[in-house]
Amino acid sequence: MTKNTSQLKRLMMSFLAQVLTLSSIVSLSVLSLTVISLTVISIAWSESISTESESQRPLIEIENIAINQAYLDLEVIVTSQERSQWVIDQHALHKITPQLMEVLCQLTPRLRLALQDKLLAQGTRRGQAREYWLATPKDSMGHLKGFMNRRTFKKHLHRERIMTSLSHVQERIKQCPYWLPESSLFMGVHRDAGRLQLLVETMGGLQLQTSEAGIFVGGAGQGRLIVVYGFGASWGLGLGLEAGGASTFPKDDQGERSVRAEWTAGAPILIRTWLSNYRLDAELTPVVRFNDHDPKERKYGGRFAVGFGFSPLRVLGVLPHIMAWAGSERYFDQGSTTVYRAGTRIGFSL
Repeated sequence: MTKNTSQLKRLMMSFLAQVLTLSSIVSLSVLSLTVISLTVISIAWSESISTESESQRPLIEIENIAINQAYLDLEVIVTSQERSQWVIDQHALHKITPQLMEVLCQLTPRLRLALQDKLLAQGTRRGQAREYWLATPKDSMGHLKGFMNRRTFKKHLHRERIMTSLSHVQERIKQCPYWLPESSLFMGVHRDAGRLQLLVETMGGLQLQTSEAGIFVGGAGQGRLIVVYGFGASWGLGLGLEAGGASTFPKDDQGERSVRAEWTAGAPILIRTWLSNYRLDAELTPVVRFNDHDPKERKYGGRFAVGFGFSPLRVLGVLPHIMAWAGSERYFDQGSTTVYRAGTRIGFSL
């Protein structure tokens, strides 16, 4: 009687685990399909809006979008050169002239003037950084005293360099190539706005796996293909696929360590935002792991992760990125497996 009761309990537990697993898969699938549907609808709506004639949209709205995109591009170009080396204006401007021309040559004269007005409205004027430097107390080495003073000086200098870059191109505007026509519908070069892109990247790092069987250390890595659409200058939404492998190093009965490998797959749902050329991502990913020896033995779950990194300038249509990321995966198996992961993501957007 006791034996039959024990078997019945095991059968009920197994059935319950399968029901929970199936319901989790269905829930994640429904979530993915819902997000995909909303994304397709949003993209279709955005495309329909972008194809409207200028007479159907207020001219001021179109121009404001173009001015904002151009300003963000200039900010990214200047910031990238500052991080490399900006000592003498003439030398630094010479290095970034092609990137500046690529942006500003696509603006109409009216937009370039409006961009200059935007900088003036921020209080930017020539000589402002020098005046602040001369008026601020220095230490014994001749450097500015105080963190906030140094930060304020860098802000003035940065904005002044953006204005200098604009003036630098204005003096050479007749050299703009014919294949960069002027337009009031400019959507930027170094951001995602209005673009449907393919993000290709590798994602790897360490993992800490916990379950009823114990705690195991290992590693994991995936290759990912994600389609990303930029809904604005500062954020985009991506959907894609990933595949790779993971491993842990458990001890056997004799105390010897061995490698236990698993195949992994997932469907990431990614949101990415921008701050200058820094990037912040968050993702929710339905995932599955397959046993290396028996592919029929699998476990399903979900991952939540965040990443932070930066992207340099877009070159030949390619926007590279490098990021650090961390997250956790929760699996709906009998062992209540949780995997904590951290590592790097390196890739590019086309």
